[in-house]
Amino acid sequence: MNVKDHGLEIRNQAIGMLNTGMTQKDVAIKLQVSLRSIKRWWRKEKLGKSQKTVAHPGRNSSVQKAAKIIISKSLGKRYKSTRKLADIVTSRDYPISHSTVHRYLLDNIGAKSYKRTKRPRLTEKMKEKRLKFAESRKEWTVEKWKQVFVV
Repeated sequence: MNVKDHGLEIRNQAIGMLNTGMTQKDVAIKLQVSLRSIKRWWRKEKLGKSQKTVAHPGRNSSVQKAAKIIISKSLGKRYKSTRKLADIVTSRDYPISHSTVHRYLLDNIGAKSYKRTKRPRLTEKMKEKRLKFAESRKEWTVEKWKQVFVV
């Protein structure tokens, strides 16, 4: 949905044209505004409501601008959990929860959570097998090693 905020001047101009007897469609064409906007403004005028743009309904974001900057900069640093990020932001006097940090990262920045895959470490059995292999071939010459086919 494409939302375009028209100034108060255009709104008042449209209301004036409608009061002079022009049709809503003609006003929309003349001012290059959608017919839906003209109808909405005219309805507000009939009800005696103000034409000023009101703020969006709902609660303000708990993530302040400074907190957003802190989170965005620390995103480049690897292996930060949302809990650690929340602790960092809270320690700088911007109290925020880890779930809020997670929601901000997901919705606003598009960063998804992931769990790093762990590479298996060598077990004692593997180490013993490698040592046996090396000891059994300790006496091999360079010529013998050149004959080994490596895939």
